[in-house]
Amino acid sequence: MNTSKILVITGSYPPDVCGVGDYIANLTNSMSHQFEIFYSANWSLISTIKKIKEINRYKLDRLNIQYPTQGYKWSFVPLILAIYYHVFTTKTIILTLHEFSQRTWRAKLYSLFLIAFSSNIVVTNQYEKEYILKILPAKISKIVIIKIHSNIKASSFLRMYSDRSIHLTYFGQIRPNKGIEQFLECVKDLKWMDMNITITGQIVPEYVEYFKKIEQLAHRYQINLYTNQPEKEVIEILNSTKIVYLPFPDGASERRGSLLAALANGTCVISTSGLFVTNELYHTCIIIEPHQAHSIISSALNSFNNDSFLRIQNKNKAFLQHEMPSNWEEIALAYTKIKS
Repeated sequence: MNTSKILVITGSYPPDVCGVGDYIANLTNSMSHQFEIFYSANWSLISTIKKIKEINRYKLDRLNIQYPTQGYKWSFVPLILAIYYHVFTTKTIILTLHEFSQRTWRAKLYSLFLIAFSSNIVVTNQYEKEYILKILPAKISKIVIIKIHSNIKASSFLRMYSDRSIHLTYFGQIRPNKGIEQFLECVKDLKWMDMNITITGQIVPEYVEYFKKIEQLAHRYQINLYTNQPEKEVIEILNSTKIVYLPFPDGASERRGSLLAALANGTCVISTSGLFVTNELYHTCIIIEPHQAHSIISSALNSFNNDSFLRIQNKNKAFLQHEMPSNWEEIALAYTKIKS
């Protein structure tokens, strides 16, 4: 048995449209000699025994279940795997829990069973750790915080304010519960201004009908819509944007890859308040309530200049340097140091 390598178990992996899938690709590619990937698109109950046999062929002692992913849907198989390997083998189960506190009660209950049958639990911020410990205080020594890094690289040269041609951008997956409706409401209030506005993001196959509605509204409000762009094009759009507005329903947080990508590419990030907003995020981003968006955005665009924008970029840089991992290798190394 190999006791150092980690087998990452996932229901999503590029080109699947899933933030966790992108996370796994960046994590494992950064230190490929330390990871193997078990990816499946089929998580039906009937596939469970076959999956156990396939996982056993890797002969690895450490299994990392990444949860949730788009690919699992509502499958019980990840939980069955956790129970099987915890009860009937000596393997170490590392659970990476990307979401918990804001999920439905059914999803929380499922996650609690996953936590109970895991040797270690990785969460991405302090709030999630504290939330879990309120329910399962006995897990205090088993929970590890490993913050994320942006899935999108930073441009090698950040443009100054006067060289950015896009006034306002929404960036992220185009699906419900991401705040796109609030972004469009804001744009409707700003339409009297002569602005270059974009929505840039990935179309999630399960939400094509939702995307069609957003596409119609984007056309109505004269918003440029860029979908499924390669990373190079996304970097170019962000590096050409003055303000990225991300009205997350549950507020800004350190686990929002789109927010980190916008900061890394030198934009002014305006986002919404919520339970996850740290003091450092309050200092770095402009945190608002959705009804304030149009007045704050229009005021910012009228008052910014190259000097004030440079100060914003310096704050972005300081936040990313002092509060977040500097690269994916640092995150991968943190996984390898987890002890059961």
